[in-house]
Amino acid sequence: MAGAHLRGRRDDRRGTGGLSSVPRVDQYLLPLVAVAVALSFLPIAVELRRGRQARSRKGDRQP
Repeated sequence: MAGAHLRGRRDDRRGTGGLSSVPRVDQYLLPLVAVAVALSFLPIAVELRRGRQARSRKGDRQP
């Protein structure tokens, strides 16, 4: 148990030092996060558009 605790503390310290060494990290990180979020919504938008097109084509065929 003690070994796992110490290893976790070591990994925690190692992770927090990385971003503080990059000056003005928010200029780089926030746009990357925004792009990732926008790209994650792209498949949803494509499926919504396909569904609307399919419904409109289906409606055109009915007399």
